[in-house]
Amino acid sequence: MTEFPVVLVINCGSSSIKFSVLDAASCDCLLNGVAEGINAERAFLSLNGGEPVALAQRGYEGALQ
Repeated sequence: MTEFPVVLVINCGSSSIKFSVLDAASCDCLLNGVAEGINAERAFLSLNGGEPVALAQRGYEGALQ
């Protein structure tokens, strides 16, 4: 496996977490996602604009895992 430096950017709001993983050298986005509905009945995670997936744990800790 090749290792290279990346930067993790996290933006936590009152009911969502948005994040991106960037290549440190080029700043190209390698992965991005959003967890929405934090602490609500319908919390979900979406990666790279894909289909939302329900989160098993609705709080911030569950979304970050």
